[in-house]
Amino acid sequence: MNMRATIWSFRFSLMMIVLMGMSGLGYAQFGSQSKGSSDKTSMSVEKVKIEGELRALPEMGSATKDRPAYVLKVLRATSAEGRELESLRGTMLRLGNSEQSRRLVRLIRPGEKVIVKGHLHQEEKTLEVMSFKKARQPESRGSGTRIRGSGTK
Repeated sequence: MNMRATIWSFRFSLMMIVLMGMSGLGYAQFGSQSKGSSDKTSMSVEKVKIEGELRALPEMGSATKDRPAYVLKVLRATSAEGRELESLRGTMLRLGNSEQSRRLVRLIRPGEKVIVKGHLHQEEKTLEVMSFKKARQPESRGSGTRIRGSGTK
């Protein structure tokens, strides 16, 4: 009888260990799909309109040292609802690897201003370009300096 009691206690202990392991696994899976964490991932991507300046940064430590990385320096950013995004002003956003991003780099020279509509991945500071157009460049009125002898008498 003593042997029988030992076997039952061993089975009971083994069954409790398995059940506790399964409940921990279920809890971890439920926690990853909870409302708070799913909202966090969906909020990290936002539809935006950005007015900025295209910049080329030298690629550091890359096998393709001749190819620069292109970023957009944010001058003004608004959300899809028209809300001003002050926290993005002055930041550099990497351009995502998409056909529209490659087209933007081909058609706009570094230093030129551009208006981009796209999806902003806030955690990675990456902009997925959906559409773009060249921003109106301010008109130059000359340097303001006069060259000697160029005026009328």
